[in-house]
Amino acid sequence: MKIMLTALKKHWLFIVFFLIAAALRFYKLPYMASYDFDQEFVTNFVYDVREYPVRLVGQGLSVMGLFMGPLYFYLLVPFYAAFQWQPIGGFVGSVVLGLATIAAYYFVGNKLFSQRVALFAVALRAINYYSLAGDWQMVPTVGSDGLIVLLWYCLYKLWKRKQWYLLPSAAILGMFTSMHPSHFPLWFMVVALLFIWRKKMQYSLKISLVSLFAFLAPSTPLFLFEYWRKWAMTKQLFAIFFGGEPHESQFLTRLPIMTNIIIDFFEGVLDIPVQPQLLGFFALGVSVTFAYILVRKKLITDGVFHFTTLSTLLITMILYYSAFPTQVPEYYLGAVRAMLFLYIPVLLVQLPKVYGRLGWLILIAVLSHSLVRNIGIVNNRWQNAEQMATLVHKERAVQYIVEQAAGREFGLSFMTPLGWNFGFHSLFRVAGHEPVGRGLIYTIVVPKDRVYQDEIDFVSGDIAVLLPSKE
Repeated sequence: MKIMLTALKKHWLFIVFFLIAAALRFYKLPYMASYDFDQEFVTNFVYDVREYPVRLVGQGLSVMGLFMGPLYFYLLVPFYAAFQWQPIGGFVGSVVLGLATIAAYYFVGNKLFSQRVALFAVALRAINYYSLAGDWQMVPTVGSDGLIVLLWYCLYKLWKRKQWYLLPSAAILGMFTSMHPSHFPLWFMVVALLFIWRKKMQYSLKISLVSLFAFLAPSTPLFLFEYWRKWAMTKQLFAIFFGGEPHESQFLTRLPIMTNIIIDFFEGVLDIPVQPQLLGFFALGVSVTFAYILVRKKLITDGVFHFTTLSTLLITMILYYSAFPTQVPEYYLGAVRAMLFLYIPVLLVQLPKVYGRLGWLILIAVLSHSLVRNIGIVNNRWQNAEQMATLVHKERAVQYIVEQAAGREFGLSFMTPLGWNFGFHSLFRVAGHEPVGRGLIYTIVVPKDRVYQDEIDFVSGDIAVLLPSKE
C-alpha cells in the first residue's frame, strides 16, 4: 500500500492526463469509429480466424501483390471476442493500443529526459487530433507508434553499452513486418547507427544469434507464405526497385516532397496553421536553432545520442521514400511524426530555463493554442455525430435491411462516390445475413442527399436506405 501511495504521488499528473486521453477516445466511440476498407478487412480477418485460427498474412498493401504479416490483426481478436465478435471490440482494442502508446511516451520520456518532458509528450499525444483520429480508425500505422518509441529507448540503452538491448531492438524491427511495412526504413536506420557506434560496441556471438532469431521470429508466417508462393513478393520487390527504367529524376523530384511532409508533421504536432506556409518554415527554423543552442550549452543530456539518432532517422526516411519507385502516402513517414511527439516537448521544457518569463509565456501560448484548437475539432466532431457515416450508422442501416428482408434472399446496390461503399458487406457477415445478389434489392445511399427526401425509407446519420421497388 505504501509503495502504491508513493507511486500515485509521483505519477498523479500522468494518471490525470491518461484518464483525460481515455475519456476523449472512448466518449461516443461507436459514433467516432470510421468503418471503411481497412476496418472491414480487420473484421473479415477476425471472422476467418474464428473458422480457421491460422493466418499467415494480414492486409494487402497499396502495392498490389504485397502483404503485411498478421500480428496486428491477431492482437485485435481478443477484443472482438470480448464484445461478442462485434466490430466495436476492435475499436476498443485500437484505443487500448493508443493508450499504451501514451504510456510508452511517458516511460521513455522519463528515462531519456525528465518527468516534465514525459508529461508534455503525454499531454500533446493525448489531445492531438491526429492521435485521436488514428485510434478511432483501427489501423496499424498509428497502432505501431508505441513500438517506435520503445525502439528509441532500446537504442539509447545500446548507446550506453547495454548490449542485451540488441535483443528487444531486433524483435521490434521484426514486428514491423506485421504492424506495417512502411517502417522498413527503420531497419536501415538501425544498421547505420550500429555502424556509427561500432567502435564503442562489442556484441557476443550468443547475443548476436539470439537477436537474429528475435528479428526473424515475428516474420516467420510471412516467410512461410512466401515459400509456398515461390517467393512471389520477393521477386516483385526486386522488380519494383531494380526492374524497368531508372528513377533518378523521380528521386530528385521527391526529395523536396518528402521534406515538406516532415515539415507538415512538425506543424501538425504544434498545430501551426498550414497557411501561410512561411510560418511553418519559420517555426521549424527557430526550433532547429534553439535545439542547436541547447546542445551547445549541454542543456540536453546525451545530446550526441539524440542528434545522431534523430538526424539518421530523418535522412533515412527522406532518402528511402524519395527513391521508392511507387506512390508514397504521407503516413509512410509516420515514424518521424511519432518521434516529434517526444522531441518537441524537449524544446518546450527548456524554454523557461533559457528565456525565463518570456519562455514561460511562449510555452503557455503554445500549449493553450494546441488545447483550444484540438478540443474544438473534437467537439465539432462530437456535435456532428448524428450526421456522419461511421460504424454505428452503418450497423443501423444493415440491421434495418436484415429486419426488412426477414430471412429472404436479398442483394444490394449502392449510390455512393467511389470507395464509399466499404464496410457494409462485413457488417452483414457479422449480422449473420449476407447478400446473395438476387431477390430483393436494397439500395444504400451515402451521402443521403444524393436522393430526394421523400424517396428515403430509412436514414441514420448520413446513410439512407431505399426499399426494393414494389413493381
